[in-house]
Amino acid sequence: MDIDKLVYEFMQVAREDPSIGPSHISLYLTIVFLYQQRNRKMPIEIRAQQLMDGAKIRSTCTFYKHLKNLVDKRFIYYQPSHSPTMGSLITINEKLG
Repeated sequence: MDIDKLVYEFMQVAREDPSIGPSHISLYLTIVFLYQQRNRKMPIEIRAQQLMDGAKIRSTCTFYKHLKNLVDKRFIYYQPSHSPTMGSLITINEKLG
């Protein structure tokens, strides 16, 4: 997956959608960053706290609200984990347009 194209297409959509704010953008870019850090393998196993730290989101409520917005807009797919030993899984949608 071409990261430059992915970020470009996301930003094109984000700038036209007034419901997408800075925290959404920060969260999405943190997900893309983790994808690249983990050798571009999907799905990405994540922990909420690491995404919150990377995106500079302090409130758990805000984090889950924005994560749900990204899922609802089909930027990402999210499979929550209810296990204390396994992280949740995120897949980035390559086809935004």
